[in-house]
Amino acid sequence: MPGQASQDPAGNTKKNQRKHSRRAYPKRVIALQDEAAQVVRARDLSLGGMSVDPDPLLSPGRHISIALHGSGLAEPLVVQARVLRHDAVRGVALRFVELNSSTKEGLAKLLEDLPILKENLPILE
Repeated sequence: MPGQASQDPAGNTKKNQRKHSRRAYPKRVIALQDEAAQVVRARDLSLGGMSVDPDPLLSPGRHISIALHGSGLAEPLVVQARVLRHDAVRGVALRFVELNSSTKEGLAKLLEDLPILKENLPILE
């Protein structure tokens, strides 16, 4: 559950940094950066961000735009994101930035039809 305490491998208690539950979103999405577009494979989605498969062009600190599609949306939802981390196993963590109220509403609508993932790992910076 979001915000719960967990233990690291050494047994130290730490608070889970994830604020929103992740939902399965195994789709191809368009990532726009530096005037170029590329297709990346999404893994999961939440109100705060998403993870995608590893990609060498998505380095930490980069800002990108992502076009999201779903049955609850009439048009693709374009969100701004910052790359938090890039990990060969866990993928690329993206945090959404500069979300206005209509974009948040669109994300909430998109998430309504997606299954909640049981494992909500913390986002590491």
